[in-house]
Amino acid sequence: MLVPTVIYGFHALTTQLTNAANTVDVLYITDARQDKRLATIVELAKTKGIKIEVVPTRKLDQLAHAENHQGVVGFLNQSRVYNESEIGSLLQDIDNKTLILVLDGVQDPHNLGVC
Repeated sequence: MLVPTVIYGFHALTTQLTNAANTVDVLYITDARQDKRLATIVELAKTKGIKIEVVPTRKLDQLAHAENHQGVVGFLNQSRVYNESEIGSLLQDIDNKTLILVLDGVQDPHNLGVC
């Protein structure tokens, strides 16, 4: 199943843009904030060729489901979600240099961003 992934907050998005910018489709930023922190992430996104859209804060609230987005929300490329029964076949198709991260019960998106 393909699902869109939404991430938000400065730390999560800075990490994503720094380490895997090719996975970010679009960055939404608030029209209500103009500070160095926001300018830094916008500049990073621009250097990576990421589309940036300035939107009202209420739009970010909707995208982040009213979580503390800090004025920045990103949409990642759609990614395939696997279930437990597919793990065995996935492991057969990888090389020794692949990192596999298995998480369960992550509720704070910032924790996921740190992972």
